[in-house]
Order: sequence, then C-alpha cells, then structure tokens
Amino acid sequence: MDFRELNYVIAISEHGTISKAADALHIAQPSLSKFLQNLEGSLGVKLFEHVSRRMKLTAAGEEYVKTAYHIRAIGGELQNSMNDYARLRKGALSIGSTNARSKYVMVNTLPQFKRLYPGFCLNVSEEPLDELERDLRAGVIDLALYTVKKRGSEFAYHHICAEEVVLAMSPDNPHAGEGQVREGLRRPWIDLKRLNDQPFLLPPEIWRVSRVGSRLLYENGMNPEIVHMGSVEAAVAVVSRGLGVCFCSSMMEQCFEGERKPIYFSVGEPVAEVEFVVAARKTMPLTQAVRDYIAIVRSVFGDGT
Repeated sequence: MDFRELNYVIAISEHGTISKAADALHIAQPSLSKFLQNLEGSLGVKLFEHVSRRMKLTAAGEEYVKTAYHIRAIGGELQNSMNDYARLRKGALSIGSTNARSKYVMVNTLPQFKRLYPGFCLNVSEEPLDELERDLRAGVIDLALYTVKKRGSEFAYHHICAEEVVLAMSPDNPHAGEGQVREGLRRPWIDLKRLNDQPFLLPPEIWRVSRVGSRLLYENGMNPEIVHMGSVEAAVAVVSRGLGVCFCSSMMEQCFEGERKPIYFSVGEPVAEVEFVVAARKTMPLTQAVRDYIAIVRSVFGDGT
C-alpha cells in the first residue's frame, strides 16, 4: 500500500465517478478504472458499487476510506515533525479559515510566519465552517481558524480571543453620542431601539453577524429599513461614509482599512459573543512551526486570556 493508492480511492469516493476522479488526479480514466479493478481483486472485496450512475462506497469501502484519511493525515504529521527535528525549517503547513475572516487573519499573520520559516510551503484555503471541520478531521488541513460557541470533543482548541458582534456607525451619525458606559464592556453600549430611524446595512445570511443582527432587531421589536450588502466589509465602508449603521465583528474594528474610521458600540443584553480559536486535531503533534504560527495569531488578535 502506498499514498498514491490511498489518494486514488479517496478521489473516487469524493468525486463520485471514475471520470471526475481521473480529471482531478490528472490521469487517464482507463488507468484509474484498471487500478480500481486490480485493487479490489487483490483485496478480495468490492470498495464501490454503481448506484444511479455514481460510485457509492460499500461497507468495506467506507472502512477503507476512513482508514485512508487517517493514514494520510499521520503521514503528513510525521513529515512535518521530522522536518522540525532536523532543524531544516522546511516543511508544509496547511491552514484553513472561514471566508468571512480569511482576509484579516491571513494578511496579518502569514507574512510574519514566512519571515520566520522562509523554507515552508504554505497552503491556505477558505471554506464554510462544515467543510473546514471536515478537512481538519481528514487531515487535509493542519489548522483551522474560526469562531465557536461551544467547544467540541474531537479537536484541540487554542484560544485567541472572545469576539463580539458590535454595531458600527459614522462619528457624524446623529446617534453617535448616545453610547452608555457599562461595567465589563470595552465599548459604549447603545440601545438599538433608539436607531429605528436608521437604515441597517446587512450582508447575506451566510455571515454570522447578519444572523445575529437580524435576531437582535427581531428581539427588540424593530422593523427598520434594510439595505442588503454583499459583505460585511462593504457594509462597514458605506457606514463609515455616513449611511446608516451595520453589525460587524469586533475583529473588523481592529482591521478596518478605510480612511474614515467608524465608531463601534456594544449591543444586546447580554452582548453576543463567541470564541475565536485556532483548532487542530488532537492527534497532531504541536511542532515548533505550528506553535509559532499559533503564537503569531495570538500576538495579533489575542485578548490576553
């Protein structure tokens, strides 16, 4: 058994057809078909069955692919560990992030890491949360950066900061002076009901801040004008120019690059808060390179806890 064999079977299971898997692997379809035929013959079991023109894993196939993912992940972890032990400062690090925060996290951490490890090959992916955790579990990526409401049991979580959903508005907004100082909050708190005369700029519902914002408006019995935006960045940029208000993450406050800075308020009772983490598989050894990358993220975005 070699890693090529594992990758071939995994590709067929992920793509569902021999032709699509062959295209992804950059090999000829007949060669992949012959490989699978020979492999199943040598194993004495069928790994796939044809169902509605797709290749569906048999029970034996599911066990094979599950183990293949595990073996491939161990192989990658072993290689990175050996590179660190040899002090070559060469290796590879695969990092995944949710689409919403990749721009801010990567631009502020990857250059520092690359200066520290110039010989490392970096692979960065942006995916929805479910796909991010799937790839982390399978060993496709080494680290995942995202927010969690409740920690699960299968990953090791490295705390970076508590991230709050806040409200942004221009300093010229007529409500800019209505914030209240409250114990335990780093920003002034504002009563959303006072803002019913303001347009609320909301990105699509795939963004967590949009879902939280919609919930806060509903809980406060509000029905303001809604301006639909393509992203949180666009919403904050427009708000900074004086149009309405918007919800965003507290990380946006730190990373916003526009010339005219908005001001930010805490909202809700209690405020909406999640934990920003770097997640890794519990079985993955924390090499020096991995520890250094986590330390870089913490130095830029950490809250000191």
